[in-house]
Amino acid sequence: MLVFGKLYKDIKSPKKMKQNITSRIYPGSNDSDYAMEKLNEFRNNFIHFIPCRWSIELAMLPGIFMQVLSVIEFLILESGNVRFYDEDEDEKKCLSELIEKIRAELIQLESEYSM
Repeated sequence: MLVFGKLYKDIKSPKKMKQNITSRIYPGSNDSDYAMEKLNEFRNNFIHFIPCRWSIELAMLPGIFMQVLSVIEFLILESGNVRFYDEDEDEKKCLSELIEKIRAELIQLESEYSM
């Protein structure tokens, strides 16, 4: 079984990501590392439910998800490792537009929570 944290580490590894000459490695950052760690923590708390009390500060979620979205965007559109049928530019454009819509919604939420 592949572990979430290991998969994130792998996208920053030349050994795992260099699949062809156009492949790129995810550069990562402290912010994206933190966001992926928090996402994994949330995931584990929901999947492996342990009765407890916990709260999530809503104001921090848009920033975390914005970083996670940048990882997704990199993997789909920039890594060079996702192949589209016949280099389908329409599909790439559609995915890019969806990512931008999600980003705009996250920006809107972030501004609402900061008020």
